[in-house]
Amino acid sequence: MIFLYVGLDINIFLNKKENDFKGHIEVKWSFIKIFSKNFPDIEENNKNSKNNKDSKNKNNKVNNKINTKDTDYESSNDEKKEKNDKKNKKDKKSKNKWNEFKTLFPLIKINFWDIVDLIKSILSSIKLKSFKTHLILGFSSPVDTATILGYIWAFSSTPNMHKSFNLSAEPVFNREAINFKSEISFKINLLKPALKIFRLLTKKNMIKLILKSRKLLKND
Repeated sequence: MIFLYVGLDINIFLNKKENDFKGHIEVKWSFIKIFSKNFPDIEENNKNSKNNKDSKNKNNKVNNKINTKDTDYESSNDEKKEKNDKKNKKDKKSKNKWNEFKTLFPLIKINFWDIVDLIKSILSSIKLKSFKTHLILGFSSPVDTATILGYIWAFSSTPNMHKSFNLSAEPVFNREAINFKSEISFKINLLKPALKIFRLLTKKNMIKLILKSRKLLKND
């Protein structure tokens, strides 16, 4: 109960400059760090790069082996047939998945207002501590750049009067660019949403919706 009452402090840092994008998310309970992650994940990217390289080498070996045979035409037809079969299976699977998802609609309709109340409870439990974002924008047309920056400046003028909020924008007229640097900190009190969730779990239709949704995600 104390954990829910104290809540979580969440800090998000984002930085994009040209093709370079970096981010960091940090979750704390009181002064204890319980989660921290950088993205993109460098280790995961290196692993994917290695897998792609191995897959490419494997495909090259297979292609070289096929090319040395006299049955290139038959192999090509077999490959086309295999691709078509895979595509048909994929289309059939997508159709079946959509049909399964449609079965959730009646349950979503029944539980709609309960879901809305839960979302409202979560949003009301979030307290923004700090929002600082600086945009660097440039479009193909200087007129478009000036127009969009004008809208941003007009929109941000009132929120920027608050100490915890700062949105700024800088135009670039000689090239196209969408760069930004952002620091967002907020606190979420988990007590109200948790009580709301416990209350929802006493409803039969909500349990049916959760179990059915979980089953669909598990089979994905």
